[in-house]
Amino acid sequence: MSARSLILDLDVALKARERPTVLRWNRLEGRPRNEDFRRALRAEVRDAMWMLCRQWQLGEFEGDDAGSPISARLRLRQALLTDYSAAGEATEPLHADTPLEPRVEPLLIALAADAKPMALDIRLALGRRWLALLAASPALVGYRSAYRNAYRVDAPDLSTRQAGLVEAHQAAAQTFASAAGRCMDGGRLLLHLAGGGAASDGITLAVPADAAALDQLGTDLRDWYARVFSQPAGNDAWRAPRLEYAFDVDAAARPGAAHFPAPEHRGGRIDWHSFDSAPGSAPSLPPPADQPATLIPTPLQFDGMPNTRWWRFEDGRVNFGDIRPDRVDLGRLLLIEFGLVYGNDWYLIPVQTPVGSVSDVRALVVTDTFGDNLWVEPAGAGADHGWRGWRMFGLSAAGGGSQTADTGLLMPPNAVGVLEGAPLEEVLLARDEMSNLVWGIERLVTLPSGDSRAGGEAAAEMLAYQQRWSTPRPPVQWAAPLRYELMTTVPEHWIPFTPAQVPGQASAVRLQRATMLRAIDADPPEPPVKVRPRTSLLRPGLDQSPRLPYFLFEEEVPRAGVRVTKAFRRARGSDGAVHTWLAARKRTGKGESSSGLAFDGVNPAG
Repeated sequence: MSARSLILDLDVALKARERPTVLRWNRLEGRPRNEDFRRALRAEVRDAMWMLCRQWQLGEFEGDDAGSPISARLRLRQALLTDYSAAGEATEPLHADTPLEPRVEPLLIALAADAKPMALDIRLALGRRWLALLAASPALVGYRSAYRNAYRVDAPDLSTRQAGLVEAHQAAAQTFASAAGRCMDGGRLLLHLAGGGAASDGITLAVPADAAALDQLGTDLRDWYARVFSQPAGNDAWRAPRLEYAFDVDAAARPGAAHFPAPEHRGGRIDWHSFDSAPGSAPSLPPPADQPATLIPTPLQFDGMPNTRWWRFEDGRVNFGDIRPDRVDLGRLLLIEFGLVYGNDWYLIPVQTPVGSVSDVRALVVTDTFGDNLWVEPAGAGADHGWRGWRMFGLSAAGGGSQTADTGLLMPPNAVGVLEGAPLEEVLLARDEMSNLVWGIERLVTLPSGDSRAGGEAAAEMLAYQQRWSTPRPPVQWAAPLRYELMTTVPEHWIPFTPAQVPGQASAVRLQRATMLRAIDADPPEPPVKVRPRTSLLRPGLDQSPRLPYFLFEEEVPRAGVRVTKAFRRARGSDGAVHTWLAARKRTGKGESSSGLAFDGVNPAG
């Protein structure tokens, strides 16, 4: 460096203005000349009066002196859920390892409808499993061909009219034709076993002793099917007149409210909000002992919470400043006030509760920084419907009334991470004010092959298949310019529900499933045939002998309508077991619908 540009004493040079010059900066940054950062971290405020004024404007001088909680002493009572029952059915033991969903929601997988095979995909899976069981036994492997012949898949017969459940749909007919003569129908064998038959029935045995071995394999097949697909074991929680599930759980060791009914489960996740609280019978088990614990309260944290330390910025995922509530939108105003004003006033006390239990806080004492002890009572204690009471995760009293609020925390053994397949069936129940009817619109039906098809397309294919076997009438030459039409038609996937009087009640009505007639324009005329629903959601009673009517409560179909779907669900329990079941789910519809059904019409001839 040259002597001309060297400055030995910077302060003297600046005071004497020895080297005046014009400087330009494009970057400003600190040049620390000391390793001590204590003063820099003090965040010194030069104008103390300005800070005092800001505190006065924000109302900080009006605060009350209060300490922060430093410890909490807790006494907790936990009672395990011990019993389960579908509403009105027998009581069964409840195990926390098995989730409630595969126990409550399973619907029967229909392997047949109208004496015709259904669910070909599951039938073939059963056949493959049976042939694998035979192959695993060297003494029985020779019976594979015998079972393929005895329980064969029948090819669709397109030369006759029949019912057309398979033949009317080209995709389903091709699937059956490809499996005919090559695969085994394991569904027929399973239905034979379920009816009390034996696996060796109708099979020519090489050795009489093989009958016992084949019958044992039949038991193994039924056990395998029960493990793969959860089926209702007598206690079916599905209530078809309500299109909902109804069940109960009990905590036999909990004094007082030990009965927890879930009368209106619409399908999906089962959690505390699915249950109500009701007094149970006398405890059949001794009450659990109180568990004392000393815990450290932790400040509550949430996204976008204002930070109290000046060198940190809030999480940008939540922007309270972007909330624009209306003047009467109290919910959003309370949310903003909670997040901005009282966000740092909440604390958490971590308490571990076992799955499948009811936990009651018997006592809670909080000690603050001043050494004061505060006895904390439940916020929602008192009457269940009291206007001052508010509680989170609380159970409502069953039936309403003036019962005491249940402040316990219910932890049902629900499934976590449930996988749900595509809907197999979908029914939309909608009101039609013009025809004064409720229609069950089958928007999605299951074909005999196991695939799903749009209800309108399946209905059109069935009607076209039935018309193939009829000779159409010659066109009519109308002499008059107008023609009278007695009644219009609706698509075959629209199932009517008509009002019916409730027995013993003069003014109450319910909805009864009715039928429309399939009128085919043929020469000679054919008698009309009743159109039956295709979905199992609308078929209760049709597959029984004799057939039974199906009634639906009128209040279950509001003006917005109801949408009900059926799909396979899959989850894993805490013990590692995999559960797969067929479940229904009820959702709100999309309003009223119009079928176009009309009577006594006059139309132009032509």
